[in-house]
Amino acid sequence: QENATDLNDTEYTFMSCLYYGRLYEDLLKSKGLMLSVLNDSINEKLFELFSDTVLFEDGGKAELIEDYTDELKEIIRNQA
Repeated sequence: QENATDLNDTEYTFMSCLYYGRLYEDLLKSKGLMLSVLNDSINEKLFELFSDTVLFEDGGKAELIEDYTDELKEIIRNQA
């Protein structure tokens, strides 16, 4: 199946952590990534699909924008 979103495995794993309420700090640390950089990358890749950002950072924590959780669930599920 073609990856229509251009998200990489780390980005899918990160979004899955957010969607299912799992911790993602170890993922960021193991990949040497900053939360803001990962958020920006995902938002940029999904902007064409949603015409909006899908993640935001609040107080050093990432969150999915509630309006898009159903669509994001399908994207995450299709990658699994």
